Amino acid sequence: MAVPIFEQHLSFILGQPRRTVTAKQVADGYILAINREEEEQIELHKQRGGIRVFRTLDSVSSLLAQRQILTFSVELMKKQEEEPQNDDDIPF
Repeated sequence: MAVPIFEQHLSFILGQPRRTVTAKQVADGYILAINREEEEQIELHKQRGGIRVFRTLDSVSSLLAQRQILTFSVELMKKQEEEPQNDDDIPF
């Protein structure tokens, strides 16, 4: 289970040593996840509730750059592949 944080606490969390920042792709865009040594994952939430979803990686990058975070990882969703209908559909 992830620990929620809000934007006003983001600079403090990002300033912590030994943390990693990841933009994780979800159905509607990207969420911001922060991991610190052996602690639970932290996710950025909206003030009115729910996880904050960024529409683009540019918007994630902009928010992080404002806080002098110049590197972060991106975790893309695995695309669900359709299963072959019959033996004729299997590529060789």
